[in-house]
Amino acid sequence: MIYFSRLPAELVLLVARHAARDHALRSASWVATLCLVCRSFRRVVTPLLYDLITVDSVTLDRLAATSKLPDTPLLRTRSLVVASTYTSYIIKPESFASLARALRNITSFTGSTESLSRIACSVDELRLRSAYLVDPTFLGGKSAIAAIQPVITTLSRLHIVHEIGRPPSMSPKALLGSFQVEYLIIDVFERKGEHVDDSDMDISRDISHWVASAPCLRRVLFRARCVNERTACRALRHVAEWAERERDARIWVDDTFVPNPSDDDDDDDDDADAEMTQWDNLDWEDAVAGDCLWLQGHRVWHPASDGLD
Repeated sequence: MIYFSRLPAELVLLVARHAARDHALRSASWVATLCLVCRSFRRVVTPLLYDLITVDSVTLDRLAATSKLPDTPLLRTRSLVVASTYTSYIIKPESFASLARALRNITSFTGSTESLSRIACSVDELRLRSAYLVDPTFLGGKSAIAAIQPVITTLSRLHIVHEIGRPPSMSPKALLGSFQVEYLIIDVFERKGEHVDDSDMDISRDISHWVASAPCLRRVLFRARCVNERTACRALRHVAEWAERERDARIWVDDTFVPNPSDDDDDDDDDADAEMTQWDNLDWEDAVAGDCLWLQGHRVWHPASDGLD
């Protein structure tokens, strides 16, 4: 520190900001200690510390209390992750409403449809740019779907989950028919390795018309979240065949195999909690990737070049 004390204050703050940015997500307690050093550090570090926050059973009460501060730092939050473990955790409606209002400046959301609907009901106007919905989207409660419809219309990036082998309770068009999304991710989800007929793997039957008519869609990325790699390959093969059949250059796939944490037939509560934690970790990693997440994968069908070969 003796060498830092000889440097201009502005340069010291730049060093602190760079270090804090690298550690804010994985070593939040270390970064938080910088806020105790001096006011200048606090001004530099606080926006980084609160840029992305996670709501779960551990942080919920603390964040609810923080939301009630006169100048709550939660107003600086831009990315919100609501962990799946939160859904079974009880919070008073008034406390949640206070937390939601303090988070009114978020532009990115990761969590369940139900969690987003509760926030949307507590905040008159959300200006989200991206939403990463973690539950099977078209099997959700219709009340939650209705609540998030106004939020969906402002998005440029959206992530949804399509569960194979189960007919959707509603049409994708009912939720997303008039949306302005440019970049879409669809996770093809298989529950616990249940047998699925090959015909059920062809999800284009449910969404092809909607994708074809989406007014602003520039890219749709498909990822497989299946119990075994063979099933994942089957699902993505159907997507590739669909893209080539329709000659649609907007369709991309990410064929990286990510094992589904649901690969366990035991219904033990401890195993269920461990599975949920694994899902939360996967969702958190995607949230940290930010906008780059929607640009992963590779294009399936390439239009012919205008020039001569």
